[in-house]
Amino acid sequence: MKLPKSLCAVLVLLVAIFLSHCAPTAKVPITRPAEINLSQFDKIAVGDIEGNAGFLLTSDLTAKLFESSYFEVLDRQNLQKIMNEHSLNLSGAVDSDTAAAVGKIIGVSALIFGRSDVGFNHDRRVGKELKNKDGSTYRYYHIKSTGMLKTNLRVVDLMTGKIVAVKSFTKNKKTERRARNQWPERPDTNTMLNKMIASSIDDFMRMIAPYTDYVRVKFTDSDLPEAKAGIDAAKNGNWRAALTRFKMARDKAPNVAGNWYNLGLGYLYNFKYEEALQALEKAYALEPEKQYLSEMDNVKRIKAQQDALQDQGYLKK
Repeated sequence: MKLPKSLCAVLVLLVAIFLSHCAPTAKVPITRPAEINLSQFDKIAVGDIEGNAGFLLTSDLTAKLFESSYFEVLDRQNLQKIMNEHSLNLSGAVDSDTAAAVGKIIGVSALIFGRSDVGFNHDRRVGKELKNKDGSTYRYYHIKSTGMLKTNLRVVDLMTGKIVAVKSFTKNKKTERRARNQWPERPDTNTMLNKMIASSIDDFMRMIAPYTDYVRVKFTDSDLPEAKAGIDAAKNGNWRAALTRFKMARDKAPNVAGNWYNLGLGYLYNFKYEEALQALEKAYALEPEKQYLSEMDNVKRIKAQQDALQDQGYLKK
Protein backbone atom coordinates (compact mmCIF):
# COMPACT_ATOMS: atom_id res chain seq x y z
CA MET A 1 0.00 0.00 0.00
CA LYS A 2 1.36 3.39 -0.99
CA LEU A 3 1.41 5.99 1.80
CA PRO A 4 0.18 9.55 1.19
CA LYS A 5 2.96 12.05 0.60
CA SER A 6 1.91 14.04 3.67
CA LEU A 7 2.24 10.95 5.89
CA CYS A 8 5.61 10.08 4.38
CA ALA A 9 6.84 13.59 5.15
CA VAL A 10 5.71 13.25 8.76
CA LEU A 11 7.45 9.89 9.12
CA VAL A 12 10.69 11.28 7.68
CA LEU A 13 10.51 14.19 10.12
CA LEU A 14 9.90 11.87 13.07
CA VAL A 15 12.86 9.68 12.11
CA ALA A 16 15.08 12.73 11.77
CA ILE A 17 14.01 13.99 15.20
CA PHE A 18 14.58 10.56 16.71
CA LEU A 19 18.07 10.25 15.23
CA SER A 20 19.01 13.76 16.31
CA HIS A 21 18.10 12.92 19.90
CA CYS A 22 19.79 9.51 20.02
CA ALA A 23 22.37 9.50 22.79
CA PRO A 24 25.94 9.42 21.42
CA THR A 25 27.89 6.27 22.23
CA ALA A 26 31.47 5.02 22.14
CA LYS A 27 32.98 1.55 22.15
CA VAL A 28 35.49 1.12 24.98
CA PRO A 29 37.99 -1.73 25.55
CA ILE A 30 37.96 -3.14 29.08
CA THR A 31 40.45 -5.63 30.52
CA ARG A 32 38.62 -8.36 32.40
CA PRO A 33 40.36 -10.49 35.05
CA ALA A 34 40.85 -14.21 34.62
CA GLU A 35 38.31 -16.51 36.21
CA ILE A 36 41.13 -18.44 37.93
CA ASN A 37 44.20 -16.76 39.41
CA LEU A 38 47.32 -18.54 38.13
CA SER A 39 49.77 -15.76 38.94
CA GLN A 40 51.48 -17.99 41.53
CA PHE A 41 52.96 -20.10 38.74
CA ASP A 42 56.25 -19.04 37.18
CA LYS A 43 55.84 -21.26 34.14
CA ILE A 44 53.11 -23.08 32.26
CA ALA A 45 53.25 -26.00 29.85
CA VAL A 46 50.84 -27.90 27.63
CA GLY A 47 50.96 -31.63 28.32
CA ASP A 48 49.17 -34.45 26.56
CA ILE A 49 45.74 -33.60 25.17
CA GLU A 50 44.24 -36.87 24.05
CA GLY A 51 41.51 -37.44 21.46
CA ASN A 52 41.32 -37.09 17.69
CA ALA A 53 41.47 -33.28 17.92
CA GLY A 54 44.07 -33.22 20.69
CA PHE A 55 47.17 -32.68 18.56
CA LEU A 56 45.78 -29.65 16.74
CA LEU A 57 44.36 -28.15 19.94
CA THR A 58 47.72 -28.64 21.69
CA SER A 59 49.54 -26.74 18.95
CA ASP A 60 47.07 -23.86 18.81
CA LEU A 61 46.78 -23.56 22.59
CA THR A 62 50.56 -23.38 22.99
CA ALA A 63 50.69 -20.59 20.40
CA LYS A 64 47.88 -18.73 22.16
CA LEU A 65 49.68 -18.95 25.50
CA PHE A 66 52.81 -17.46 23.91
CA GLU A 67 50.78 -14.65 22.34
CA SER A 68 49.07 -13.74 25.62
CA SER A 69 52.43 -12.68 27.19
CA TYR A 70 50.97 -13.48 30.63
CA PHE A 71 52.91 -16.71 31.00
CA GLU A 72 56.41 -18.07 30.54
CA VAL A 73 55.53 -21.00 28.31
CA LEU A 74 57.76 -24.04 28.53
CA ASP A 75 58.83 -25.37 25.15
CA ARG A 76 57.10 -28.70 24.71
CA GLN A 77 59.99 -30.45 22.96
CA ASN A 78 62.53 -29.44 25.60
CA LEU A 79 60.10 -30.31 28.38
CA GLN A 80 59.48 -33.74 26.84
CA LYS A 81 63.23 -34.29 26.60
CA ILE A 82 63.63 -33.50 30.30
CA MET A 83 60.73 -35.76 31.19
CA ASN A 84 62.17 -38.63 29.13
CA GLU A 85 65.53 -38.27 30.83
CA HIS A 86 63.78 -38.82 34.16
CA SER A 87 61.51 -41.60 32.84
CA LEU A 88 58.41 -39.42 33.16
CA ASN A 89 55.72 -38.41 30.70
CA LEU A 90 53.49 -35.34 30.41
CA SER A 91 50.24 -37.15 31.06
CA GLY A 92 51.67 -39.08 34.00
CA ALA A 93 52.73 -35.85 35.68
CA VAL A 94 49.21 -35.43 37.08
CA ASP A 95 50.01 -38.09 39.67
CA SER A 96 50.98 -36.38 42.94
CA ASP A 97 54.25 -38.32 43.30
CA THR A 98 55.47 -37.74 39.75
CA ALA A 99 54.21 -34.15 39.84
CA ALA A 100 56.42 -33.43 42.81
CA ALA A 101 59.36 -34.91 40.92
CA VAL A 102 58.63 -32.78 37.88
CA GLY A 103 58.23 -29.69 40.04
CA LYS A 104 61.70 -30.18 41.47
CA ILE A 105 63.11 -30.35 37.95
CA ILE A 106 61.42 -27.36 36.30
CA GLY A 107 60.29 -25.22 39.26
CA VAL A 108 56.89 -23.81 40.19
CA SER A 109 54.83 -24.61 37.15
CA ALA A 110 51.36 -25.49 35.90
CA LEU A 111 50.57 -28.19 33.40
CA ILE A 112 47.57 -28.19 31.07
CA PHE A 113 46.25 -31.54 29.93
CA GLY A 114 42.96 -33.09 28.89
CA ARG A 115 41.03 -34.50 25.97
CA SER A 116 39.43 -33.14 22.79
CA ASP A 117 37.28 -35.15 20.39
CA VAL A 118 35.55 -34.06 17.21
CA GLY A 119 32.89 -35.72 15.10
CA PHE A 120 31.11 -34.75 11.88
CA ASN A 121 27.76 -35.68 10.41
CA HIS A 122 26.87 -35.10 6.75
CA ASP A 123 23.21 -35.06 5.75
CA ARG A 124 22.35 -35.27 2.06
CA ARG A 125 19.06 -34.01 0.67
CA VAL A 126 17.62 -33.76 -2.83
CA GLY A 127 15.35 -30.79 -3.40
CA LYS A 128 12.04 -30.86 -5.17
CA GLU A 129 11.84 -30.64 -8.94
CA LEU A 130 11.71 -27.10 -10.32
CA LYS A 131 11.01 -25.78 -13.81
CA ASN A 132 12.86 -23.34 -15.99
CA LYS A 133 11.02 -20.91 -18.23
CA ASP A 134 11.63 -23.18 -21.21
CA GLY A 135 9.91 -26.09 -19.46
CA SER A 136 13.06 -28.03 -18.59
CA THR A 137 13.46 -29.23 -15.00
CA TYR A 138 16.21 -29.13 -12.43
CA ARG A 139 16.86 -29.94 -8.77
CA TYR A 140 19.16 -28.71 -6.06
CA TYR A 141 21.29 -31.23 -4.21
CA HIS A 142 22.19 -30.28 -0.63
CA ILE A 143 24.88 -31.44 1.80
CA LYS A 144 24.54 -30.15 5.35
CA SER A 145 27.56 -30.79 7.58
CA THR A 146 27.46 -30.55 11.35
CA GLY A 147 30.56 -30.71 13.51
CA MET A 148 30.75 -31.18 17.28
CA LEU A 149 33.91 -30.66 19.34
CA LYS A 150 33.95 -31.79 22.96
CA THR A 151 36.89 -30.63 25.06
CA ASN A 152 37.92 -31.00 28.67
CA LEU A 153 41.02 -29.18 29.89
CA ARG A 154 42.56 -29.26 33.34
CA VAL A 155 45.35 -27.25 34.94
CA VAL A 156 47.55 -29.08 37.44
CA ASP A 157 49.94 -27.66 40.01
CA LEU A 158 53.15 -29.58 39.31
CA MET A 159 54.42 -29.10 42.87
CA THR A 160 51.40 -30.74 44.48
CA GLY A 161 49.68 -32.68 41.72
CA LYS A 162 46.42 -30.95 42.57
CA ILE A 163 44.01 -29.83 39.85
CA VAL A 164 43.54 -26.06 40.20
CA ALA A 165 41.21 -25.43 37.25
CA VAL A 166 38.88 -27.43 35.03
CA LYS A 167 37.04 -26.31 31.90
CA SER A 168 34.67 -28.39 29.76
CA PHE A 169 32.93 -27.09 26.68
CA THR A 170 31.14 -28.26 23.57
CA LYS A 171 31.34 -26.38 20.29
CA ASN A 172 29.12 -26.89 17.27
CA LYS A 173 29.58 -25.72 13.70
CA LYS A 174 27.13 -26.09 10.82
CA THR A 175 27.54 -25.35 7.16
CA GLU A 176 25.65 -26.27 4.01
CA ARG A 177 26.41 -26.43 0.30
CA ARG A 178 24.16 -26.98 -2.70
CA ALA A 179 24.60 -27.56 -6.40
CA ARG A 180 22.25 -27.72 -9.35
CA ASN A 181 21.54 -31.18 -10.74
CA GLN A 182 24.56 -32.70 -9.00
CA TRP A 183 25.99 -33.27 -5.57
CA PRO A 184 28.16 -30.37 -4.34
CA GLU A 185 31.57 -30.82 -2.80
CA ARG A 186 31.38 -31.75 0.84
CA PRO A 187 32.02 -28.77 3.17
CA ASP A 188 35.59 -28.31 4.37
CA THR A 189 35.69 -30.03 7.77
CA ASN A 190 39.20 -28.71 8.49
CA THR A 191 37.92 -25.14 8.38
CA MET A 192 35.00 -26.09 10.63
CA LEU A 193 37.34 -27.80 13.09
CA ASN A 194 39.75 -24.86 13.19
CA LYS A 195 36.92 -22.49 14.07
CA MET A 196 35.63 -24.76 16.83
CA ILE A 197 39.12 -25.14 18.29
CA ALA A 198 39.72 -21.38 18.18
CA SER A 199 36.46 -20.77 20.03
CA SER A 200 37.33 -23.43 22.62
CA ILE A 201 40.76 -21.95 23.23
CA ASP A 202 39.29 -18.46 23.61
CA ASP A 203 36.95 -19.78 26.31
CA PHE A 204 39.82 -21.50 28.09
CA MET A 205 42.09 -18.46 27.90
CA ARG A 206 39.40 -16.30 29.50
CA MET A 207 39.50 -18.69 32.44
CA ILE A 208 43.25 -18.52 33.02
CA ALA A 209 44.30 -15.07 31.72
CA PRO A 210 42.97 -11.50 31.56
CA TYR A 211 41.19 -10.68 28.33
CA THR A 212 39.90 -7.65 26.46
CA ASP A 213 36.18 -7.06 26.24
CA TYR A 214 34.36 -4.16 24.57
CA VAL A 215 31.51 -2.24 26.15
CA ARG A 216 29.22 0.37 24.65
CA VAL A 217 29.26 3.64 26.62
CA LYS A 218 26.25 5.93 26.27
CA PHE A 219 26.72 9.65 26.91
CA THR A 220 24.17 12.34 27.63
CA ASP A 221 23.86 14.61 24.62
CA SER A 222 24.50 18.31 25.08
CA ASP A 223 24.50 21.53 23.09
CA LEU A 224 27.63 22.71 24.88
CA PRO A 225 30.67 22.65 22.59
CA GLU A 226 32.82 21.50 25.52
CA ALA A 227 30.62 18.43 26.05
CA LYS A 228 30.54 17.66 22.33
CA ALA A 229 34.33 17.92 22.19
CA GLY A 230 34.59 15.58 25.18
CA ILE A 231 32.34 13.01 23.51
CA ASP A 232 34.34 13.22 20.28
CA ALA A 233 37.57 12.71 22.21
CA ALA A 234 36.11 9.68 24.00
CA LYS A 235 34.95 8.16 20.72
CA ASN A 236 38.56 8.41 19.51
CA GLY A 237 39.80 6.70 22.68
CA ASN A 238 41.39 9.85 24.13
CA TRP A 239 39.80 9.69 27.57
CA ARG A 240 42.29 12.09 29.15
CA ALA A 241 41.23 14.87 26.78
CA ALA A 242 37.59 13.82 27.21
CA LEU A 243 37.84 14.23 30.96
CA THR A 244 39.27 17.73 30.57
CA ARG A 245 36.40 18.74 28.26
CA PHE A 246 33.77 17.21 30.52
CA LYS A 247 35.15 19.20 33.45
CA MET A 248 34.84 22.37 31.37
CA ALA A 249 31.23 21.53 30.47
CA ARG A 250 30.44 20.85 34.15
CA ASP A 251 31.97 24.18 35.21
CA LYS A 252 30.02 26.01 32.52
CA ALA A 253 26.67 24.45 33.49
CA PRO A 254 26.98 22.89 36.96
CA ASN A 255 23.23 22.48 37.42
CA VAL A 256 22.82 20.20 34.40
CA ALA A 257 22.74 16.55 35.46
CA GLY A 258 24.00 15.32 32.09
CA ASN A 259 27.24 17.24 32.48
CA TRP A 260 27.91 15.48 35.79
CA TYR A 261 27.01 12.14 34.24
CA ASN A 262 29.45 12.61 31.33
CA LEU A 263 32.07 13.73 33.84
CA GLY A 264 31.51 10.52 35.80
CA LEU A 265 32.16 8.51 32.64
CA GLY A 266 35.31 10.52 32.04
CA TYR A 267 36.58 9.71 35.52
CA LEU A 268 35.60 6.05 35.20
CA TYR A 269 37.61 5.41 32.04
CA ASN A 270 40.55 7.29 33.49
CA PHE A 271 40.39 4.78 36.38
CA LYS A 272 39.40 7.38 38.97
CA TYR A 273 36.63 5.40 40.61
CA GLU A 274 35.91 7.52 43.69
CA GLU A 275 35.65 10.67 41.61
CA ALA A 276 33.42 8.82 39.11
CA LEU A 277 31.01 7.78 41.86
CA GLN A 278 30.88 11.29 43.29
CA ALA A 279 30.09 12.81 39.89
CA LEU A 280 27.38 10.24 39.17
CA GLU A 281 25.85 10.72 42.61
CA LYS A 282 25.69 14.46 41.88
CA ALA A 283 23.99 13.74 38.54
CA TYR A 284 21.44 11.53 40.26
CA ALA A 285 20.78 14.16 42.94
CA LEU A 286 20.02 16.74 40.24
CA GLU A 287 17.94 14.36 38.16
CA PRO A 288 17.11 10.84 39.49
CA GLU A 289 17.51 9.01 36.19
CA LYS A 290 17.76 5.21 36.23
CA GLN A 291 20.68 5.43 33.81
CA TYR A 292 22.76 7.35 36.36
CA LEU A 293 22.02 4.81 39.06
CA SER A 294 22.91 1.94 36.76
CA GLU A 295 26.24 3.55 35.90
CA MET A 296 27.12 3.78 39.60
CA ASP A 297 26.79 -0.01 39.79
CA ASN A 298 28.96 -0.29 36.69
CA VAL A 299 31.70 1.76 38.37
CA LYS A 300 31.70 -0.64 41.30
CA ARG A 301 31.87 -3.66 38.99
CA ILE A 302 34.76 -2.30 36.98
CA LYS A 303 36.65 -1.31 40.14
CA ALA A 304 36.19 -4.84 41.51
CA GLN A 305 37.55 -6.27 38.25
CA GLN A 306 40.56 -3.96 38.37
CA ASP A 307 41.19 -4.98 41.97
CA ALA A 308 41.09 -8.61 40.84
CA LEU A 309 43.66 -7.84 38.13
CA GLN A 310 45.89 -6.31 40.80
CA ASP A 311 45.50 -9.39 42.98
CA GLN A 312 46.44 -11.53 39.99
CA GLY A 313 49.58 -9.46 39.57
CA TYR A 314 48.67 -7.98 36.19
CA LEU A 315 48.32 -4.37 37.36
CA LYS A 316 50.51 -2.26 39.57
CA LYS A 317 48.99 -1.40 42.93
